Amino acid sequence: MEKHNLENVNMYNDIIKNNEQSMQQCFNNFKNKINIMSMNRISPKLLEHVMVTTIYNKTIPIHHIATIIVQNINTLKVTPFDKKTIKNIEKAILTANLDVHTKIINLSIYITMPIITETRKIKLLQRIKTETELFRICIRTIRRKTNNKIKLYLKNKEISENVEKKFQHIIQKHTAHYITCISNYLKQKEKDILQY
Repeated sequence: MEKHNLENVNMYNDIIKNNEQSMQQCFNNFKNKINIMSMNRISPKLLEHVMVTTIYNKTIPIHHIATIIVQNINTLKVTPFDKKTIKNIEKAILTANLDVHTKIINLSIYITMPIITETRKIKLLQRIKTETELFRICIRTIRRKTNNKIKLYLKNKEISENVEKKFQHIIQKHTAHYITCISNYLKQKEKDILQY
């Protein structure tokens, strides 16, 4: 009997811990994405998550196959280690939807960030709001998956209805917390962007 209770406690802790970790990871990914999108000056960090499909059909982070240096306040210079990958790198940058312009000169790609105008601020805010909604959906999807797991335990009579309700209550608290974190982060970024 004690072993069964211990297993239930471990299962309970694992479910709660995994749910919280997944939501925290989703929130961290959200912050990284929004920080990159809302940069007001160029930085190699802008390309941090750009993945390039090479001529050998391997997907590799851009910084593994090229040097990235700041050329000036609004320009990055990307120089591939292998000149054959230059078109693939440019394509990866353009498809990453970073709101930048690219130009190939002498086997390097020059990436320029447009000057922040009022029109660009509005477009940027729209893109950030769209991205924010995707991350809210991510949090709710994690909740749904965890709740489905709990329902399966209930169906298999591994937990009682009372325990299921406790689980759902805690998971809903996690969900509300991370949705609020996302909303607060969005508000702060909107303020920052409007002050550029």
